[in-house]
Amino acid sequence: MSISQKILEIDIEAFRKEKIQELKERHQALYRNSIIVPFSGGIDSSTSLILAIEVFGSNKVAAWYCPDNRYTDKKTTPKVKKIIEYIGVELILEDRLRSVLRAAEVPHFHNFKTKHERDKWKSEITMFYLDGDKRYEAPMNMHTAAILSCENEAVAEAYAGIVAQHDARVLLARKESNKRNATLVCCANGTEEKIGWYTKDGIDNSGDVWTIRELYKTQVQALAKHIKVPEFILYEKSSSDMGIGDDEKILQHDYLDMDLILEYHLNRGMTPKEIAQKHGMEPWDIGTQTLDSIWRVVDVILKNRASEHMRNPKSFDTERWKDSEYRNCVDINQPYQYKFSSKSLK
Repeated sequence: MSISQKILEIDIEAFRKEKIQELKERHQALYRNSIIVPFSGGIDSSTSLILAIEVFGSNKVAAWYCPDNRYTDKKTTPKVKKIIEYIGVELILEDRLRSVLRAAEVPHFHNFKTKHERDKWKSEITMFYLDGDKRYEAPMNMHTAAILSCENEAVAEAYAGIVAQHDARVLLARKESNKRNATLVCCANGTEEKIGWYTKDGIDNSGDVWTIRELYKTQVQALAKHIKVPEFILYEKSSSDMGIGDDEKILQHDYLDMDLILEYHLNRGMTPKEIAQKHGMEPWDIGTQTLDSIWRVVDVILKNRASEHMRNPKSFDTERWKDSEYRNCVDINQPYQYKFSSKSLK
């Protein structure tokens, strides 16, 4: 089996129609009056907003925007206002997030102490892979390590600050949706869910209906183009807007590579070694050194394992998780053994 981007192609119009019907049915079952879409100005929330408008009309849909005045880029709020004016729906601007976090004494996740400790810890954490009877070691990606195990106190505190920010957004969004008797939309995509690029029960996945959960990021991009999301959004780098850079820079992978690795390993039975060989990936530059391309595959698989407790808290295998070989090490000659659904794929 060869590696091809065509494996990610779906019938976009069929998905759109199916999702519109699903949103209608779910909204009717909830007996709500309107729709609120948590909005960031990125491709995921823009796609979700336009889908909601297609279903309910612009007069029943509102975009809810909640910047963090300490970390949100100064360009983001004007951009959000421009997008919403272009799309033509109500904008709910929630500006109390920083006050809520300050009152709760939530620690800042960017300061000198945290950065110093993070850089020190980063040099100490490792990941492994097995190839036959040989074992190889390399530095672990910071995101992978953070969701895997925050053993460093300063890093754990910083991660708690990030989680608290999302929890506070959920609280404020729920308050608004309940006041308006509105259905709250979840805007997380399938790639984010599979690699843990979100906070459990945070604003991206704590709502009443999902719009793009079944889709990989590259499929969301195709859907966005199909439903005519503005072009200046389509080609902008995705970012969490928390002052840490764009997604692909922090994750150290581009979304297409992650989508292909996830699909071929989780759903198509390919081993990590086969994926690395047949995809023809470039060596992996992680800043401090350049690693063989197999490490790209290993890291994505470890991100998926590390975030398993976030996706499946009830069926999470705690005994298996205690095994450090499972958490930190990948046998590159073994296929994936726990299937994920991907009903949107051909």
